[in-house]
Amino acid sequence: MIPTLGLHTLAALQRVPAAIEYERAARDPARAQDALLRRFLAANGETELAKEYGLREITTRAELRARIPITTYADMWPRIERVMRGEPNVITAETPVFFAASTGTTGTPKRIPITPTFRKDFQRTLSVSMIHVMRRFPGAFTGNIAYTVGIARTGTAPCGTPIGLTSGYNQSTLPQAVRRLFAWPHELAQVKDPSARTYLYVWLLALSRVTLFTGIFPLPMLVLLRATETLAEPIVRDLRAGTLRDDLALTPEERAFYARFARIDRRAADRIESMTRDGGGVMPFRAVLPDLRLVYCWTTGSASAFVPDLKKKLGDDVALRDAIYASNEGWGNVTFGEDLPGGPASITSHVFEYIEEDAWERGERVGIGVEDVEVGKTYRLLLTTSGGFYRYDTGDLVTCTRRYHATPCIHFVRRAGAAFNMVGEKLVENHVVAAVGAAVAALGMEAAHFVALPRYAPRPHWAIAIELAATASEEQLEALRQRIETELGLVNEEYPVFRQRVLGPLVLHVIARGESEAKRQALIAAGKPEAQLKTVHLVTDDSSLATFRIERRIEARA
Repeated sequence: MIPTLGLHTLAALQRVPAAIEYERAARDPARAQDALLRRFLAANGETELAKEYGLREITTRAELRARIPITTYADMWPRIERVMRGEPNVITAETPVFFAASTGTTGTPKRIPITPTFRKDFQRTLSVSMIHVMRRFPGAFTGNIAYTVGIARTGTAPCGTPIGLTSGYNQSTLPQAVRRLFAWPHELAQVKDPSARTYLYVWLLALSRVTLFTGIFPLPMLVLLRATETLAEPIVRDLRAGTLRDDLALTPEERAFYARFARIDRRAADRIESMTRDGGGVMPFRAVLPDLRLVYCWTTGSASAFVPDLKKKLGDDVALRDAIYASNEGWGNVTFGEDLPGGPASITSHVFEYIEEDAWERGERVGIGVEDVEVGKTYRLLLTTSGGFYRYDTGDLVTCTRRYHATPCIHFVRRAGAAFNMVGEKLVENHVVAAVGAAVAALGMEAAHFVALPRYAPRPHWAIAIELAATASEEQLEALRQRIETELGLVNEEYPVFRQRVLGPLVLHVIARGESEAKRQALIAAGKPEAQLKTVHLVTDDSSLATFRIERRIEARA
């Protein structure tokens, strides 16, 4: 049996060719992107889609932009549906091995065909990223990995191909020896009872030596770290006896599966008992994760709202770094483990096109390549991939902050629809995240959840529905309301202008404590994949306020 460190070393050696290829490409991204496009078109040139647009005649990215219109998932769905029925050569020459399921940010279900080549393209970017992250944090690659994944198989297409969550599917197809690196089996995502699932997460952490904790969105990580605080007694009991507690709501099959992991670990039990006693009866996460070196997850866009609390929870001994910006349709960048948002575009996996945000709003639909992206500008991102997607509109806005060699470094900013303009103030989700984050930090508070909503009566105004981690007085809430309004003016110069002219004062709606987690668990119980649940901090439907249990309403005092 290969030891854990040996597995990490072998994995690193396998990643070297991809990293070398990327280094060359990053110095001349235009050449690399043109070559990649030619590879895509050569491989899929005889498909129905390629013939319809004459893609075999294309040799440059400029010709692609001129020949094929921007496409959306709605445009692709009729063809994807046929692929799911087993029709060959519709969008790719290869037969998909998997259909990646997604609820979509808007709630519209998606099924993305995943071919063997597309999987290799994904792996190429991951390999490049992990080489750099490992170089910066070698200690994070010496033990087990705690990786929150989705359900590997949620259904089957009419053609017999599995449908599921990409993260779970990828882990389930790894060699058994490699799967030993992970503290959690991918099957854990299928446990329906939230209390049982949480206990298994923490129990398996205690039985492992985790040095790297990774996932997509930071909220599930934060929730899990908080959940460890109350589980010391049963965890210690199971570790001393080498058992799995018998009061968990598990099926007989699930109990038999997880009982195999049970073993005696008196050293871990002693550590947890001691640290819990020192913590006044509260088990710190370090009791089950004493060797943790790195947390790797999204830190930009709406995820940034949870970064301060996660950093506070982790302390100074554990680094938090931005993970690869990605969707089922493709990777967006390669992150290097730097203490900076994002990273260079994943130019060896997909072909990119960027359209400036303002240009898009003016109706322009032809963009630029990676070589022409400018630092400081925000763009709408289009993808062309080996998976048969051409000039695909991701609906994402990204910002370029710097360059790596000649390649732009980008990070996700927000979904294109995460903005609203009632009277000219044009509030976007980033404004809300920045303003609320600054306000609660300044007042020494902690927010479990918050969302901005436009309201129209008795006059147009913005409402912030917020759930605080602790009870606050009327005076504290009024101070918070005022501070949020002040911070909105600092991050959006139009807000105070229209606040003076048309907009009414911001109103604070206090959500009952525990409401957001209860709603999150209800979504999971209803079948929503936990790994795909992302928090939205701005909604445009003012009726959404009725979905929250509001305890108090704080308005500006006359």
